[in-house]
Amino acid sequence: MYGANGKRGAIRGRLRAAIALAACGSLVMLASGCASSDGSSKSSSSGNYRVGVVLNTFTNPAIKSIGDAITQSAKSKYPKSQFQVQGSDNLQDQLAKAQTMIASGVQALGLEPWDAGGITPVLQQAKAAKIPVFLIVDDVPGAVEKGLAAGYIGVDETAGGKLVGQALSKELGGKGEVAILEGAAGDAAANQRTAGFKSGIQGTGLDLVASADAGWARDKGLAVATDILTAHPDLDAIFAENDEMAFGAASAAKAAGKQDQVVIAGYNGTCTGLQATLKGQFQMDGILYLDLVGTKFVDDAVKTIEGGKVSPRNLTPFSALTTQQLQDVRTGKLTSVPGVADLRPRLETAWSGKC
Repeated sequence: MYGANGKRGAIRGRLRAAIALAACGSLVMLASGCASSDGSSKSSSSGNYRVGVVLNTFTNPAIKSIGDAITQSAKSKYPKSQFQVQGSDNLQDQLAKAQTMIASGVQALGLEPWDAGGITPVLQQAKAAKIPVFLIVDDVPGAVEKGLAAGYIGVDETAGGKLVGQALSKELGGKGEVAILEGAAGDAAANQRTAGFKSGIQGTGLDLVASADAGWARDKGLAVATDILTAHPDLDAIFAENDEMAFGAASAAKAAGKQDQVVIAGYNGTCTGLQATLKGQFQMDGILYLDLVGTKFVDDAVKTIEGGKVSPRNLTPFSALTTQQLQDVRTGKLTSVPGVADLRPRLETAWSGKC
């Protein structure tokens, strides 16, 4: 979810020797076949589309959910096509994989940038090769407007953070000390969620006493939340900008004997995050509709390859719901929730423990 210029020359030097192996061997594909030796792609006239996707790390359940949705949707709708779906460990890994896909002749590319600035060289290379790029979940400010990206598919993260802030204020009765566990530094979604949350609690009685980078990770969330709870023993709530960090925060609160004092608000709506919220381990979760992000990418990528026009910004629904509200959605008592038809089966899966 998240500059990198010095290593690009070395990366390009290694690419020519590795393209045949990388394009045909190490990628997750839905159908067999590779680019021709001159790098040109196969004809798409019979639906043999070649699309590359490089997301963040698949150790993050939210990212894995998006990747799975892309794979399943493409397999169902375009069985003759190749959708190369990969995770990445860091920005340099993402750059190398994306550049390999460009060189192998993909017809469209999906990216969830580790770093908005660091991914720009790949956007420029794709544009030069006339390959449309779609930004998934994490935006690169100005990229769509400047023609470096064909579109953005995800949520309005600023609005999402604001909604969580407003919902948390209501849950706390409009007063109390709160803290933020931020995502990785330089990540657009993290910055937007933070700014939105601050906006959401502005003018309320909530006091933001701490805000620190916890790197999207459960273990770092635990460490950072532990430090915050030590420094602020009267803390009333922690907003974690993804569910993994929320699990770390919940563990920290429990270890400090404050699980009944500190409200934990997660973000993403992963299966495990929904499960934790339904059972009261989190008291609130900001819910993204990750499957819709994946399927929309597949549809837009193919439409663009076929010469059609797509919306430059496709925003999926977002909800910030408490434990009681999620339980009411699951049982059918609450129906006035965006995307409720998609959310209910996800809640059933989470409640049954099949994550």
